[in-house]
Amino acid sequence: MLVISLVILISFPFQQIKQQFKDGGFINIFSGIQLFVVAFYARRVFKIGSVGFRRPWRSPAAIWGIISAGFAFLALDELATIHEGIDKLIHIVFNLQETGLSDRIDDLIVGLYGVAAIALLVIYRQELKRYRFVFPYVLGGFVLLFCMIGIDTLTNRDDILLTFLSATQSDSLLSWIFILEETCKLVSEVFFVTAAKYCEQIGRRDRSPAAIESSQPLL
Repeated sequence: MLVISLVILISFPFQQIKQQFKDGGFINIFSGIQLFVVAFYARRVFKIGSVGFRRPWRSPAAIWGIISAGFAFLALDELATIHEGIDKLIHIVFNLQETGLSDRIDDLIVGLYGVAAIALLVIYRQELKRYRFVFPYVLGGFVLLFCMIGIDTLTNRDDILLTFLSATQSDSLLSWIFILEETCKLVSEVFFVTAAKYCEQIGRRDRSPAAIESSQPLL
C-alpha cells in the first residue's frame, strides 16, 4: 500500500499514474522483484530440508524446490508477460477472432496458475503441516490473488460493465479500478513473501544443532 501510494503521489503531477501500473512500469517491476524474493526464500527452505539426501528432488522438501521454480517463473511472467504471449499464440494457432471471451484467455491462464499451486499444496500437505503457522498468510495471498484475477477479468474490456453500467459510469470505473487490481496483486505477494520468510526461519530452527539433539530418542 505504501509503495502504491508513493507511486501515485510522485506520478500524479506528471500525469504518469497509468504508465507506472502498465507492463514495464514501476509497479510491474516491483511485483516481479517480490515474486523473485518468494522464489529465493523457497529455495532456501528446499536446500535446508534436503540436507542429507543424495537426490534432493526425491526428499520431502521437494515441494519447496517446485515452489521456488514456480515463483521464479511467475516473476519472469510478470516482467515478460508470458501469459499474454500464450494468449496471442492461441489466437494465432487456432485462428481465433478476438472476442470478449477469447480476449480473457490470459486471465484464465493466470487463474490456472493459482489452481495448480493449490493442487500442489494439497498433494504435499504432509510435508507442509510443520509450517501450518503460516497458513493464514498463504490463505490471504490466494484470496487476494483471485480477487485480482476477478477484477482483471471483469475490466479486461467494458462489455461486462456495460451490462450493468452506463458508458460514462463504465469509463469512470475503468479510470481507477486498475489501482485496486494492482493493490490486490502486490499485497497478495507480500503475504507470500511473509509466509516464505517464516518457513525459511522454521526450517533453519528445525535444522539447528539444538533442535536436532532434542529430537534424538533417549537411551
